[in-house]
Amino acid sequence: SSAPSNHILHAPLVHPPPIESFRRTKIPSFPDRTVTSYDPQGQFNPDSYYHVIMRGNNRQPIFGTPEDMNELKRAFFYTYKRYPFTILAWCFMTNHYHILIKPKEDSLSKIMAMINRRYSHSYSKRYNHVGRIYQKRYFAKEIASAYGLLVVSSYIHRKPIQTSSPLVKR
Repeated sequence: SSAPSNHILHAPLVHPPPIESFRRTKIPSFPDRTVTSYDPQGQFNPDSYYHVIMRGNNRQPIFGTPEDMNELKRAFFYTYKRYPFTILAWCFMTNHYHILIKPKEDSLSKIMAMINRRYSHSYSKRYNHVGRIYQKRYFAKEIASAYGLLVVSSYIHRKPIQTSSPLVKR
């Protein structure tokens, strides 16, 4: 199968060097701390990017077909029209997804609630599913530096090839 597209919502493509090179490089102008905790009550820094992970309930697949992944992309587009944001990197795995997102004006919790509600509703209709499809509320970490953006972006982009059963070829 072909590699998934790395373009959504007009986000720029980010191709940082391999993560191994970051471990060897010391960049004194950036703080050692690359991520900070995220307050799940909706408090967020509007100038920051967040690494968000959303996992299927009981680690069950939330994407059975490429059409399921396209449906989640549609949920992102729909939400973007109402609550603009920027995505630098994304990766859809079979039972979870990762995004590197920066809300423009509205809170991350509003954005994620709309995306996940739309996809969950669509999934439930397509598969006659009753109950939750997500394990719990999304997990998010604020990225506190440019160095952190490179590390997280590299992690997200390499995720499909570093799994036990790679989703894309090297």
